[in-house]
Amino acid sequence: MGIFNYKRKLFHLLGFILPYLYYTDIFKDAFGLTYASRAIIFSLLMLQGVILVTTEILRLKNPSFKKWFSENFGALMKKEEETRMNATIPYMLSNAIVVLFFPPEFYFFAVGFLLIGDPVAAFFGANFGKYRFYNGKSLVGVVSFIIAACIVGVLFMIIFQNTKEGSLFALFTK
Repeated sequence: MGIFNYKRKLFHLLGFILPYLYYTDIFKDAFGLTYASRAIIFSLLMLQGVILVTTEILRLKNPSFKKWFSENFGALMKKEEETRMNATIPYMLSNAIVVLFFPPEFYFFAVGFLLIGDPVAAFFGANFGKYRFYNGKSLVGVVSFIIAACIVGVLFMIIFQNTKEGSLFALFTK
C-alpha cells in the first residue's frame, strides 16, 4: 500500500508538467508556429492517448500482457479497473480538448482541480462520508472536492497575478 501511495503522489506531481510547459509557452514560435506550445502539448497528449488506448486494448485482450501489466503497473489502478477500461483515457482526452480550445490558465485549473480535489474528496469521503449518493460518492467527499478546488483556484489566481502581466485570471488588478 505504501508503494501505491508514493507512485500516485509522483503521478500527481507529474500531472502539472504539461500545464506548466503550456503556461510558460516554452515552445514559443518553435517550427515557425504562432501557437507552437499549444500544438506540441496537444500532440503529446494525443500521442499519450494513442499509447494508452493501445495498452488498454492489449491489457484487456491479451492474458500474458495483462499479467505483465498487473505486475508492473497494477498498483496504479483501482480494483474495479482490472476488467474495464482505465479512467486515464478520458482524462487524457479531456486534457487534449482543454489545450485545444482554452488558454493555458484553464488547463492549470482543470488539472489542479482534479489532481488536488480528487484525492481530497476520496480521503474525506472514505473516512467521514456518512451520507451516500446512488453512485457511492458521499456528500462529505463532494463538499471536500469543492472546497479543495476553490482553494486551488485562488492559489492559481495568485500565481497568475504574479507571473503573467494582465492575466484574465488574476485575483485582483494592480
